[in-house]
Amino acid sequence: MSILKDLRVPAFKAGGMPVIDLGNYFLFVGGLVKEEKHFSWQEILAMPKSRVNCRPTSVSGWSVRAD
Repeated sequence: MSILKDLRVPAFKAGGMPVIDLGNYFLFVGGLVKEEKHFSWQEILAMPKSRVNCRPTSVSGWSVRAD
């Protein structure tokens, strides 16, 4: 969420921001995929990156230009 703060975009969070231990963090991808998989934070950071020129818009009414 810090990128939203840097861009001065409102970030709404009920109950405060969670503290995440990135050493124990993992992303599980499952459901309608060929193979279910777990990714560690380090594996996510090592993935190839792309740039997208877009304008994300929130249902609460804010939008920000991202490039």
